[in-house]
Amino acid sequence: MNLVLALVSIEKIFRLTALPPNTSLSEGISHRNRVAIDRSLLDFLRSHFQNFSQHFSMPFQPDQQEGYPQFDGLIEDEQYDDITFLVVWKR
Repeated sequence: MNLVLALVSIEKIFRLTALPPNTSLSEGISHRNRVAIDRSLLDFLRSHFQNFSQHFSMPFQPDQQEGYPQFDGLIEDEQYDDITFLVVWKR
């Protein structure tokens, strides 16, 4: 299971760009630049990604959907392809 979370986490991180530290949210950044992340993916990143606090330092509270915390201060590139993971459990 950790291998799958690691692959999905890497894909997510590669598509994220953190705004420069001195950029304020009023400088052309809007709710469209808010990034939603699955809670299990967020927990995995929190425990394994060394730069977690730099990328995810601005949580957005009011519009949280269940399971999908949102963060300001990040820009997410479009995902132009469909990434599908098939996980087979061996007994």
